[in-house]
Amino acid sequence: MLTYLNYMSIHMARSIWSSATKDLEKLYNFSTDDIAEINIVNLSFYATFAVILGRFADSPNINLKWFVVFFMALTGLETIFYGIFGPT
Repeated sequence: MLTYLNYMSIHMARSIWSSATKDLEKLYNFSTDDIAEINIVNLSFYATFAVILGRFADSPNINLKWFVVFFMALTGLETIFYGIFGPT
């Protein structure tokens, strides 16, 4: 179930990003190369931390409930900080 939710959230984020790239090109004059670099960094971090956190979560001495709660709270804080300190 956790894997399904992870893939669903990544799919939703990638769908939103795909539609936002057109606006980045028009409104903020991002080049195609700039958007490609952002894609590379985003997917590289996702792949790296998916492996690291997957191994960590599969460890027998980790309470999976608290692991999920911690990272969901961390994601919520990141979203709040991005809303407050993000682009204006």
